[in-house]
Amino acid sequence: MVSFVSSAACLNWKFQIPALSAAALALLAVGTAERGSPYGAETNAATPFLALKDVNVPEYPAVAAKLVQAAAPADRARIAHDALQAISMLARPGVMPYVVNAVCRANPGTAGAVVATATQLYPQNVLFFTRAATCAAPEQAGEIVYAACKGAPADFVDITLIAGQLAPSSDDEILKGLAGALPGLKDVLAKAQEQTATNAPGIVLARMLELVKLAQTSDH
Repeated sequence: MVSFVSSAACLNWKFQIPALSAAALALLAVGTAERGSPYGAETNAATPFLALKDVNVPEYPAVAAKLVQAAAPADRARIAHDALQAISMLARPGVMPYVVNAVCRANPGTAGAVVATATQLYPQNVLFFTRAATCAAPEQAGEIVYAACKGAPADFVDITLIAGQLAPSSDDEILKGLAGALPGLKDVLAKAQEQTATNAPGIVLARMLELVKLAQTSDH
């Protein structure tokens, strides 16, 4: 059973990065889709809500993971979405990273959808969700970065670096996820990759921000 205790080490973290320049943030406006439900129309959370409403809060992560796992594979993303919505109505936001970690660990294929829903509900906690999901399902790092950056584009550097630290064998997928979520970064990201001759997210992002700063300076 996945619990608060078993996932605490993964979620206990500190992370620092430089502040983004205004030009880097401005790039986000290009090609960024409007936020909305990852499944389009609002889904019905009645079944997960009924299953969770009488459960003690520390049991939410394990129960949510079991609900998703019990569903047919084609329905797991939807059930995960409904379960996270139900928990957001039943508990404080602090429980959500543990739920994300548990659901992704038991059902790695839902990681992108889980992060999308959690970020839609609590965008200010996207870094916790990124870490929780990537710890649980590092093989899904590209999908996690895509979902997190799509839902909280201003945090794209933090999101990408966290995923890069936790899933170092997924550099290509992580950068593809970033470029897919934020098309406005695609050209400068590709140029940074070419100049650094690597796909290591930390190195590529550092060079990308340097290029943005250079472009900003040359415009004045």
